[in-house]
Amino acid sequence: LARAVEQDTVLEGDVVKNIKLYGEGRRGICFSPSVEQSKNLCAALNREGISAEHISGYTPESERLALYEAHRAGDFQLLCNSMLLSVGYDDPGVSLLCDMYSTKSKIMFTQRAGRIWRTALGKEDSVYLDFAGNLRRHGFPEDIIPVTLDDGEKKFREENQVKKEEKEPKMNTCPQCSSLFQGRRCLSCGYEIPKNESIYHDDQILKKVEKVTMEDKTRFYQELLGYSLDQGYNEGWAAWTYRDKFGVWPKGIDKIARKPRSDDVLGFIKHKIIKASHARRNT
Repeated sequence: LARAVEQDTVLEGDVVKNIKLYGEGRRGICFSPSVEQSKNLCAALNREGISAEHISGYTPESERLALYEAHRAGDFQLLCNSMLLSVGYDDPGVSLLCDMYSTKSKIMFTQRAGRIWRTALGKEDSVYLDFAGNLRRHGFPEDIIPVTLDDGEKKFREENQVKKEEKEPKMNTCPQCSSLFQGRRCLSCGYEIPKNESIYHDDQILKKVEKVTMEDKTRFYQELLGYSLDQGYNEGWAAWTYRDKFGVWPKGIDKIARKPRSDDVLGFIKHKIIKASHARRNT
């Protein structure tokens, strides 16, 4: 992950563009998947006129303390790091989080979100910019609730702290024939996923994420059904695309096809088309 992001200067550009749009001069923290990528991001931000400093475990303690103090004082806007500020960092005034570090850990995800949750005088809200898909992967951090509390009797394991999720076999959509397949090779046309598939971007500006209602999900699925009919895809395409979006199957939703008109549906379809295009380009 670190190597892929370090080599993708376009991703840095997209991050800078969204920070300019949504950052609004807020003091914030940027999380990157490696120390090197954090340095690169810091340099890119400064080139674009956004004041930023990099910090890591290799930074001398006296310099770290000076950077913390300068950041609190507002001498610069963004403090870039990889893992250093994930836990134990105490600055309630921080109100912007730029997350480029993909993680499967719900605890790590929640800890990072906690950097902007603290209340402070004059702080009305915070902004979480998710460049890593963590929100889609885990849901809203405030909804992640431990099943039990640690009583010190058992060895700690994260998977025992969160509600178990229904696991489904991972399926891929073939970019050549649109068939669904498991593993690396499509059995319908022979397409094989490249071993070193590079990171891609789709030029999208981040959009505010609202908690999705069942009405929203119904509309999304039915518009996907309409699109699949227009394109001659089978019904399974809509179901798998819905699951790709929400992480669950469209159970209990009436299969009524609607013409796709909503921006979120059309944007997600565009995202899948661009992703498939990059996959074909890498073959």
